[in-house]
Amino acid sequence: MDQSRTRDWLNGALLLSIAGLIAKLLSAVYKVPYQNITGDVGFYVYQQVYPFYGIALTLATYGLPIVIAKQYAEKKTTYDEDHANNIARLSFMIILMISVLMWLLIWTLAPNIAGWMGDEHLLTPIRAISLCFLTLPFLSVGRGVLQGAERLKAVAVAQVAEQFVRVLLILLLSAWLMNVYGPYMAGTGAVVATLLAGLTAVFILAISLRRHIGSIGNMKRFSNVSTFSLGQVLKVMKDAFFISASALCLILLQLVDAISVPRLLQASGMVTEEAASVKGTYDRAWPMIQFATVAVNALALSLVPLVAKAYQRGERVKLENYTTKTLKVVFLVAVAASIGMAIIMEPFNMMLFTNTEATLALKIMAFSGLFGSLFIAVAGILQGMDQSRFAAQCMVVGLVVKLILNMTLVPLVGIIGASIATVAATITMSLCGFMILYQNNKFQWPTWSQVLSSTKALVVMVFATYLWLESWKLIVGEFTRLNASFLAISAAIVGAFIYIVVLNKSELIQEEEREMLPGYSKIERALNIRRKGDE
Repeated sequence: MDQSRTRDWLNGALLLSIAGLIAKLLSAVYKVPYQNITGDVGFYVYQQVYPFYGIALTLATYGLPIVIAKQYAEKKTTYDEDHANNIARLSFMIILMISVLMWLLIWTLAPNIAGWMGDEHLLTPIRAISLCFLTLPFLSVGRGVLQGAERLKAVAVAQVAEQFVRVLLILLLSAWLMNVYGPYMAGTGAVVATLLAGLTAVFILAISLRRHIGSIGNMKRFSNVSTFSLGQVLKVMKDAFFISASALCLILLQLVDAISVPRLLQASGMVTEEAASVKGTYDRAWPMIQFATVAVNALALSLVPLVAKAYQRGERVKLENYTTKTLKVVFLVAVAASIGMAIIMEPFNMMLFTNTEATLALKIMAFSGLFGSLFIAVAGILQGMDQSRFAAQCMVVGLVVKLILNMTLVPLVGIIGASIATVAATITMSLCGFMILYQNNKFQWPTWSQVLSSTKALVVMVFATYLWLESWKLIVGEFTRLNASFLAISAAIVGAFIYIVVLNKSELIQEEEREMLPGYSKIERALNIRRKGDE
């Protein structure tokens, strides 16, 4: 690869990473105005069907394109473009078959799924969301071929365009349908918006593919596709599932909640409408957690090629160094964000969702952001080591824990039990991942000195944030959305400021690790602060 081509590839990879970050931010942020438009019941409707779309989107954006891109690039390098295109056609046929099967299953079983969820009014939204699976082969193969052909800019444009169209149409359609028909039709409108956004991405990818494939010509000749076995089908989906483990974990936790929490709430004595509203207040936690894990997702994705290179070259010390430093930085960011979010949750809840309902459950859920972030980072490391299957296994164990605890705790303490179950599940996933890394000598546990330094910073942050919050609560009195917004934002700024200052004065953070912390260097320069060792 010459210097110009290398530079283009690196620019494309950077653009693709930025596109992924923007897409995740949009995916987390739009849910707040959506809840404000449709209320807790409307938010519940969307969250009941969202996991089905989330699974399809994750496979179409991460797992399947990576599998296809790898095979396409290998065939193109080893043989020629005809062999590479045959891989693309074969992948398309395999994924098309699976997608049609998934659509038929969900469409046909929609009455049963709605019954399992305890709400027959979900039938139409569930059937509507099943249509999203029909875009899966076009999105997956389009992205995979373009990534394999190193046309990363087109993939990035399609990804961002899809999310912008999706967010815009969801908010417009839900506002209109909520006004005219109510929360269930608003949820169906959000699903239709999602489908239209997927078709937008297909259109953009098709234009880019025509430009690329047009010079080699054979993409339409599906008659040349070699036969494929059940083993090939299973291998493609297995590899895609393993690679997608980090991105799927939060979505699958939401799926477990969707199929269990409403029914369990009804079994404890709630009517359908009350259970829907309560589940909707609990679902407020998910956009908060998604937002908290965006930076970790970006860090994990940027880590994969570094870990892969060190692993392939057998550079054991460098691999251990990458792993240890990354997990350290992720922990320092995520633990502060989770504890801070729990402290400010009451005004934060009011700021985002206009009331303080379910605040205790949301405070508990905040800690799943910490352990979910750690699992995402561990899964990224394992992917770089070509051991994604272990991350997937850890995720499955965590999901089993989640389901068992939901069934045990929700009938007893309601959505607080669901929150505890989510935290326990993410703890299980992250601990499982840590044990796998530790058994393979791929990272070092922190020293007592590091534990004490981080604990000191957290204690000072908690004290300062709590003092600031309680002092202002005495002044402002009863919450309004405006003063709650001031309290939440100002307390978050105070907490972050104190935390960074205390960390900076300790010996905990090294120079290269400081650069990995989001916004750390800018704050450091603005405050002109130095560590003890730098003075």
